[in-house]
Order: sequence, then structure tokens, then C-alpha cells
Amino acid sequence: MKTSLSFFGFMLMFLTGFAQEILVEQNAYLESYFSDRRAVYPLVDKASGKVTLFLLDCDSIRIQQYDKDFRFQKNYHCARPKGKFKHLTGHTISNNKYHLYFSNKKRKEFLVQTIDIKSKENSEKRIPLKISKEQYLESVCCNNKLYVLSRKLVSSIYKLRVFKGTDLENCVEYDLSEKLGKRVPQDVISDDIYGTPIEKKITNFVKIENADPNPLDLTSKENKLYCVNNQLILSFDDFADETLVIKIDLNNYALFANTYEQGKFTIGKNLKTRSNSYVYNNSLYQLRVSRSEICFLVRDLDSGQLLKEFKANRDEKINFSNTPLMLKGTAAFRTNDRELETKQLLRKLAANRVGVSAYQRNGQLQVKIGGVKEEDPNVVGFAVMFGVIGAITYTALAGSGDSNNTTMASFLNYHNNKAMVFTSLFDPENLQHITGEPSANPYDEMKEFISNEVSSLSAFTLFKLNDYYVLGYYMNESDKYVLRKFE
Repeated sequence: MKTSLSFFGFMLMFLTGFAQEILVEQNAYLESYFSDRRAVYPLVDKASGKVTLFLLDCDSIRIQQYDKDFRFQKNYHCARPKGKFKHLTGHTISNNKYHLYFSNKKRKEFLVQTIDIKSKENSEKRIPLKISKEQYLESVCCNNKLYVLSRKLVSSIYKLRVFKGTDLENCVEYDLSEKLGKRVPQDVISDDIYGTPIEKKITNFVKIENADPNPLDLTSKENKLYCVNNQLILSFDDFADETLVIKIDLNNYALFANTYEQGKFTIGKNLKTRSNSYVYNNSLYQLRVSRSEICFLVRDLDSGQLLKEFKANRDEKINFSNTPLMLKGTAAFRTNDRELETKQLLRKLAANRVGVSAYQRNGQLQVKIGGVKEEDPNVVGFAVMFGVIGAITYTALAGSGDSNNTTMASFLNYHNNKAMVFTSLFDPENLQHITGEPSANPYDEMKEFISNEVSSLSAFTLFKLNDYYVLGYYMNESDKYVLRKFE
């Protein structure tokens, strides 16, 4: 108990150490924040540092543009696409024109709205394409193009469509039967490895921006999609003893596949195991857990070479942990955290989803290791409505759920309703375990800020600029949109 109290005292102390300041406070009238069509979409020009905000209201789009020092430059107001094209999927930019891609609910049809802020003109063009007998998986904005990944129903044939401007530039088809076939019988392959071919089924792919301190709620998912180093990387962790990684080179659309063996146990070999992985800085971080043992290793993503391996059994302390082994959660509308012994942690991990995530801050490589409990959707929905989950209420969710903003999605999942977790520190150069306390996580301070102010705020967004985060929110009482810096 004493250890736990000292740990939480440290957490409270470093939460007050973040620097934050208001960058922008701009008039921007929006309609009722109960609308499920409201969203905020931030675009950052990495070359010039210019920031453009698209505030998507019920029937309109309000655009506000700032220079690299957040001095106001331009604004514009136009109508939002009507009818079934309600979901913003992504964007591209050409000739100083912004192309916003809207789709229908099933992501089967697309419409491009082109907005020229300088001339204050806009137009709409419906792309002559309808995805049929396929399941939409995910979309990624990269290289000033929009990449849409889908899979033919009841098959292992994946399609990658490439949009640029108002046109469909390319469509590449990949037959992954040989790569995925051994996981299930050939005639049963349907969802992203297994499942019933129901068109409405939500894919278990989750899109990861690995420059963010991603929570285990996201990284504990089996199938993940990354866009790094001009590659799309798909990882599959549906088997306990290996990870499959598929890379698609976005220069020539060549595909490469490799499997990486998970760590081997020395005891309890026949026990049920859980495993998962995470891609970060061209390395693959792999976690494998049973009731008797935990194994964490790092491999070179290109060669598969084992770089580091750490193990502990249920009767040992996990000597590569820099924090107590914690069970975090909420119960009866209150925080219910407690410290665990190794055997308790392993028992809980073996019964739930496990995950790992990595994040570099202040010269430390921070690796979060643990698992999350799969919550009852009805219970989670009830908690969201009443602000229990990380103090992010329905208004916060409504202001960001449709913007294809990976960083915002990461933050919204940063609630750890029921998480079993510890943090390890490593030297980023040689992956040697180092001593010390983890540096503060910027998500914690933003979460604390929102929990104190959420009743008067809505239409949240979040993006990273250089080495700090910018949190955007609408002040309901004063009709102003604010950008606040956290570092």
C-alpha cells in the first residue's frame, strides 16, 4: 500500500509540471453540439507549419487558417455535402486546393468536395466508383494521397485504392491466400483472418500513429495498420506463437510478407498463451504471456533479428519494470486501482487481451506492457454518457468521431477502464533497460484538463505539431474555438 501511495503521489506531482498555453481563441458559431454530424478536422502543412481547421457542423463547413505562429490568416464558410455522404474519410491537397473525401455509412461510395480558401470557391464531384461485395477496412492519408484498403468478402483478396485530387489514381489487388491461408481453412477465410462474411461487420483493424503514446485499448487489438517510411504495414497477431507482418511499398505497390516467432516459454509450455505486437522505429515489439511466464522481446523489422529479450516467471519480480504492476479501473463511478504481484498480473493477463506500446520522450524509450479487459458495450455506452470513461463525455466523442484523426482516436481510447499494466524504460540507442521514473505523458494532462472543463466544452480535436500537442475545443457559452498547447 505504501508503494502504491508513493507512486500515485509521484503521478500527481508530475501532472502539474506540464506547460500549457492558449495559442488561439477565435469566434466560431456552431450549431447544437448534440448533432452526431459535428466533427473537427485539423490539417498541418509540415513544410510551412500552416494549420487549417475544418469545423464540420450539421450542414456547413467553417474553415479557419493560421500561420506557423498561430496568427490568423483566412476563414471561409461553405455548405457541407448533403444526402448520404456524411462521413469524412480523408483529404489531399493540390494547387492550394483542399480535397475532402466524404463517403456513405458503409464506405462504399465517395464524393470529393474541393475547397479553395483563397478564391473562396468550392465544388463537389462524385467519384464514379462503388465498392461492391467488399468490406471497407481502413483509409490512410499519406504522400498527399488517400489510400483506401478493402477486402473481397469470403476471400483473402485485398484491394488498395489510391485517390489523388478528384480522381481515382490506381487500384491494386493482392491475393493473400498463401500468406493467410494457414490460419483457417481456405473455404472459411472471410474477415481479416476469420469470421462470418457479414457485410456490416466492423473490421478488427485499428489504425496506429506510432508517434503517439498509444493506449493499450488500441494496441491490444489483434490486427493493426501503420503508415511509416512510405509503407503501409499490416500486422496480424491472431496466433499466439507468431506475428505476421505485411508491408506495401507506396512507391511501387510491391508487397512483402514475413513472420516473426514469438518468445518461447521455459515453463508451462502447454498452458494457454496470449500474445501481441507493436511496430515502432523499424522494430517489432512482441509480448507473450501465460499464467506462468511473461516474455517481451524486440526484433529488427527488416531482418527479423532478435535484438533484446526479457523474461520473468510467476514467482519472480519483473525486474525490467520501472513502475508497480497496477490494476487500473473504475467501479461504482470511482477509481479502483491497486497494486498486483507478478502471479496476479500474469493470471489476469492470460484471461484478457494483451498489448504493448512504445513512446520516446526526454531521451527515454517508454514501453507500456499489459492488457485490457473486454468491456460490455452496454456498460461502456452507459459510462460514456455519464462521463465515467476518462471524464470524456458524449460531447467529446461527438466532436471527433468522424474526422479520421488517428491521434484523436488514440486519446479517446486513453481511458483504461480495466487495465493491467506496467511501464519499462530503455535506452533508445541500445535497448538496455535503465532505472528511473517514466517521464510525464501529455495525454494525462489533457485528460485532467478536459475532466475539469468538459461541461462547457465540445467539438474536440487533437493533433501533434513539432514536439508538442495542440488540443482544440469549442466553448459553448462564448461561441469561440480555442487551440491550447500541451508539452
